[in-house]
Amino acid sequence: MDFTYTEQTLPRAVAWLFESNGYSVTEDVSVQDVVFPLLAKQMAGLVEQKVFIEVTIDHVNMVKHEGLIAKLVLARRQVLGSQQVLVSSGGFTDEARDHARMEGILVYTFQELFRQFERTDPYIEHVLGDGDFAESLRDLDEVYEEPDFDDDRGVHRATEWLTHWVGDETEPSRWVVVVGEYGTGKTALTRVLQRRWMSDYREGRLTRLPFRVELRDFSRQFDARGLLHHFLDRNELAHLNISFVESMIANGRVMLILDGYDEMAQFLNVRERRACLEALTELSGDGVRGILTSRPNYFTEAEELQVFEVLYRNLDTRSQIGAAALDKEVLEQEQQVDRMLEQFVIQRAERQLRDLSPEQTIHLVKKRLGDDPAGEKAVTGILSRVFRPESTREYSLGGKPVIVSYLLDVVEELKRDEASGSGGKLTEWQIYELIINKLMLRDWARVKNLPPSDRLEFLRHLAVRLSSESRRSIREAAFRELIEERFPGHLAKQRATGTADAADALFDDLRSSSTLTRSREPGEYAWQFSHNSLREYLALTFLVSEHQSGRSLPRQIQLTDAMLTFSRSMPKDVLEGSLAQLAMGWPNRSYSKSLDRILTLLWPALLQNAPATEDKRDILARIVGPGLDISKSRLSQVDFSADARPSDLHRLSASETELSGVSFRAARIERSNFSDSIFEACNLSQAVADGASFKRALIMDCDITGLRCAEADFTALDRDSTAVVKTSRGAQIITGEHLIGHLRAQGAVTDDVNPYYVFATNSDFEVIEKICKVLADGAQHQRRGVQQRGAAERNVPLARKFLEYLFGCDYLIVKGGRSEMISATSSGRQACHRLAVEKKVDDTLGRFLEENLGRPRRSAN
Repeated sequence: MDFTYTEQTLPRAVAWLFESNGYSVTEDVSVQDVVFPLLAKQMAGLVEQKVFIEVTIDHVNMVKHEGLIAKLVLARRQVLGSQQVLVSSGGFTDEARDHARMEGILVYTFQELFRQFERTDPYIEHVLGDGDFAESLRDLDEVYEEPDFDDDRGVHRATEWLTHWVGDETEPSRWVVVVGEYGTGKTALTRVLQRRWMSDYREGRLTRLPFRVELRDFSRQFDARGLLHHFLDRNELAHLNISFVESMIANGRVMLILDGYDEMAQFLNVRERRACLEALTELSGDGVRGILTSRPNYFTEAEELQVFEVLYRNLDTRSQIGAAALDKEVLEQEQQVDRMLEQFVIQRAERQLRDLSPEQTIHLVKKRLGDDPAGEKAVTGILSRVFRPESTREYSLGGKPVIVSYLLDVVEELKRDEASGSGGKLTEWQIYELIINKLMLRDWARVKNLPPSDRLEFLRHLAVRLSSESRRSIREAAFRELIEERFPGHLAKQRATGTADAADALFDDLRSSSTLTRSREPGEYAWQFSHNSLREYLALTFLVSEHQSGRSLPRQIQLTDAMLTFSRSMPKDVLEGSLAQLAMGWPNRSYSKSLDRILTLLWPALLQNAPATEDKRDILARIVGPGLDISKSRLSQVDFSADARPSDLHRLSASETELSGVSFRAARIERSNFSDSIFEACNLSQAVADGASFKRALIMDCDITGLRCAEADFTALDRDSTAVVKTSRGAQIITGEHLIGHLRAQGAVTDDVNPYYVFATNSDFEVIEKICKVLADGAQHQRRGVQQRGAAERNVPLARKFLEYLFGCDYLIVKGGRSEMISATSSGRQACHRLAVEKKVDDTLGRFLEENLGRPRRSAN
C-alpha cells in the first residue's frame, strides 16, 4: 500500500511501530542539549537496548541532511551500546545511504522499517520451502484444474478473477465470499491462492501477505485475537506480537483467506455465529482485503437473516434500578456490531464456484493419467455414470473435484474391475459407496490384519466420534482409546497368544487407512479424513445402520448439508427399511431420544422419492401417524415449506418442540399447537397460522414476514424473542414490545402491550409520528410544510387528515390569524410529546390511529 505522512504523523507511526513490538518509546530526548524525536527502549536479556531515532519526510541527500546523520553519530558516541536509526518517508540518495552505513547508522524508509519488524520469513518458507506442507501445496498446484465462477457477474476463471481483484487497490469490494456446494474445490482454491500469492509477495508483485485460516478448526465461538493466535501458532509466526499483526491487517499489509465458514457455523447456534461474525468484522480495518469460503446455505447475499444473525434486545424498555445506563451501553455496543456487519455486507462481492465442466474434468484426468490409458478409461467411464437427481432433471456429479480425486486415488482398483464401465447411473450415495469399498479392499491387500468390514465399522465410529465432538482430527491417545473400545475381543485374543504389541500393531494399521491423512496438531500428530465428505458419508451410514438395528444414536452429532444431500440419494431399500423402523418407534420417541434426528435425516429422501403431487402432510403422516404429533422432539433443517409441493399441516401437534432452521414458508399450520416450543432461525414467512398456539414459545431470529396469525395465541411469549420482517425498505428487526405489537396488529392474541407498538407496525405510522415530533416543540410552523414535506410526503392525504383531526379536538390552532401558521395547544403539545418521545398514545390520538391505521387487536385479558 502507499502511505503518505506529514511531519506530525510520521513520528507517531514510527513510535507505534516500535511500541507494538515491545519497546517503550519516549519523545524529545536530549543528549548534550541535542534533541532526538524518539528514543525506544527494550530489555534484551539483562541489558537495556536503546535506539535513538531521527525522522524526516524529506528525500535525504548529503547536501541538505548531513546534519541529521551528525546528530545520530553524536548519540552513538555519547551513549555506548546504543543503536541509531534514520527513518525517511521520502527515501534516500545512494550517497546518503552509504555515508550513514559507514557511520554505523541504520537507514530505512517507513516501509523498509515495517518489513524489519514483520519477520515473516519462517512463514514464507513454510509455504514455499521444502517442508511437507510446502510440498503438498506444490503438488496441488502442479495438477490443479482451474475452476470457474459462474453467477450474475458472469463467467470468469476463479484464480484469475481473484488475483486481479486482490491487486486492484481501487476495487470497492474489500471482501469476496466464495460460495459453492460440497466438493467443488473451495479449499483447494484457497490453498492454490495461498501458494501463488505468497510467491507474488516474495517477488514483490503483491504488497499483501496472504494469511490462510481454516475456520473449520473452530467448533466453538472465537474472537479476533483467538483466530489470529491460532493462525500464528500453526504457521511459524508465533514469535510475532499480536498487536503488531493486528496493525498489519488494519494497515493493508495482509490478505485474509478464511476457508470453511460453513464447517465452523454448522456447530454454532445463531448467537454464537454472530459473535464470530463480529470477530471477522473486527479484522476488517480500512485497508483489509479478505476472502471467505462457505457452502451457500450459510453465507449468501440472498439470505438477509444470515447478515443479521442475532439482534440486540430492546434493552431501553427495561426498568430495573441501576441497570438503565448499563443496558444503554450494551445496546449501543450491539448496534455498533450491526453497523459493522452491514458494512461488511455492503463492501463485499459474492462469487459462485462451479463444478468442473466435462471438458475440464477430462483435462484433469488426462493431466493425472496421461501415461495410463487404461486408468483414464476406467475413471472417465465411472464419471460418465455419476449424476444427481433433482426434480425432473439430472445434474452431473462427475465435475466435482473431490469425486474426481477419489476416483484417481482408486484407479488401480477400477482398472482391475472389468465391470466398472457397465451398468446404469450412479448417485451420490452409490459413488461414495463404490469409492469407500475400493479403499477398504486396497487396505485389505496391503495388510490382512482386519477384514474390510471391521475396518469400515471402525472408520464409521471414528467419523461419528469426530462429528460428535465437533473436531476435524483425532490425536494418538484418543485414537488408541477408540481402538481399545472397538476391538476388545481381537486385542484380548492377540494378547492371550503372547502378542504383547497387539494394540500398537492395530494402531499402526488403522492410522494408515486409505481414507485417513495425517495432520499436525500443536505438539503432536493427529489423523483426519482426507476430505470432510468422506467423514460425513461414513457418519451418515453409521447413523442409518444403527437406526435400522434399533439402537439409539448420539444426539450431539451435527447433521450437515452434505449428509442431507447423501440422504436424498439413499437407495430405496435402505430408505424403506429406515422409514419402517422410524414409524414403528415414533410413538415411543421419549425413550428413543434419537428418532427425531432420523426424521431430520430421512426427510430429504422422503421428499425426493414421493410423487410431486403428494402433500407434505401425507409424507409426514407416514412417519408420525395421522395426528401429526411431533411434540417433545428436536428437528433441524427440515423443509415443511410449500415452495416445492403443497404443505397443509393444520392441527400439527408440536408442543415442547425445539425447531432449528425449520422452514414453514407458505405452509398451512392453522390451529397447530406450538406451545412451550423454541424456534431458532426458522422461516415462518407467508405461513398461515390462524388460531395456532404459540403460548410461552421462544422465537429466536425467525423470519415472520407475511405471517398470518389471526386469533393465534402468543400470550406469555418469551420476552427475549427476536424476529425479522422484510419490507421494501430492508429487513426490520423487532423484539420485545415491538414484536408483540407486530403480532397483535396481525390479529394475534397477546399479552397487554403499549398501543404505540401496535400502531408502529403500519408503515404510515411514521407520518403521524414525525408530525407529532414537529408539533411537540410548541413553536409555530407553516401548515403546508407540516402536511406536505418530510415524512408527510409519503402520504400527504393522511397528513392533511391528521392535522384536521387535531384542529377538531383542540390540539392544534391557527397562530396570529394567519391560516398558514399553526401551533399545538398545551394539551396537544403534551399528547404529541408522549407519542413522539415517550412512545405512548393517549385516547384522543388513539381514536384517530384506530380509524385510519387499524384497530389494535385484543389481548388475552
